[in-house]
Amino acid sequence: MPKKPMRRKRKIFFVFAFLALFFIYYLTSFIWFVEIQGTQRTATREVYAFLKENSVFAGAKKRGLKNRDIEKEMLLHFGELSWVNLTVKGTNAVLTVIETKPAVEIIDKDTPCDIISANDAVITKMAVSAGTPLVSPGDEVKKGDVLVSAEIKSGTPDTQEIYKQVHARAEIKAKVYYEFAVSVPLVYEEPEYTGKTRKALKIAVFDKEINIIKRKVPYLNYERIVSVNTLKIGENYPLPFSVITVKYKEFVLIKKERDVDSAAEYGMAMITGRIIAELEKDAVIIEREDWFSETHEAVGVKTIITVEKRVDVERVYTP
Repeated sequence: MPKKPMRRKRKIFFVFAFLALFFIYYLTSFIWFVEIQGTQRTATREVYAFLKENSVFAGAKKRGLKNRDIEKEMLLHFGELSWVNLTVKGTNAVLTVIETKPAVEIIDKDTPCDIISANDAVITKMAVSAGTPLVSPGDEVKKGDVLVSAEIKSGTPDTQEIYKQVHARAEIKAKVYYEFAVSVPLVYEEPEYTGKTRKALKIAVFDKEINIIKRKVPYLNYERIVSVNTLKIGENYPLPFSVITVKYKEFVLIKKERDVDSAAEYGMAMITGRIIAELEKDAVIIEREDWFSETHEAVGVKTIITVEKRVDVERVYTP
């Protein structure tokens, strides 16, 4: 007699197991995550909106998805895209794009143009193949000054007349000066962790988050660390169920002091980072000068670098 309840429990277990497996299998027939790769100038929000209009979104069915048609429509809709590939891997939809190169204004070779300076500079080298040079190596110029004119003149120096305009062509290098300055405080604050932490726990089901453990954060200063563990069946089949852990780490701000030499060194490093980030690739540094100033509160660092770079820029000729 006691075997019947055991059999009934087994049947119930197998029925629920079968239903669970069927439910999981059913979920794998949908797209649950959409990833976009390669966008820089194209607004990602607009791409997501376009995909949603074309049945590519979290919760959309995979069956009947016309990838190639969507790719063609995207190329027509987004003029800045040169290549599009939409693939579905498991429950992931991955859109990879390649953008066209930014349009560069090119002046037709038959259109008369001047060569102007891109910067305030001191001319060092000139190689002019068309047009009339108006400056020489050693001359100081301002940004926008005409370096090579489109005008070709004839006659004596006193009676010169313009007889034609050409598309000026030249390669002109010059010394350009850049100035950088920072102020580094001698007294500063640095976070120091106390070792105290608080955790909160959430479960994400589809697009909704459910708080399992919700706690108030009693700390004045803290770092918030979020980790998301998504339920997956293999690498390519993430499901719309996640466990979200939020960790709060308390820290206090400790006042610290640095000496003048350390502050100067730190300021130099900051300026060097800015130079690397902001300087054009073709610019060659030929000189660097640093100045330091000191107050009771901070050390000031000022740097002027001299670089040699091309400064020739074409501009359509206007009489």
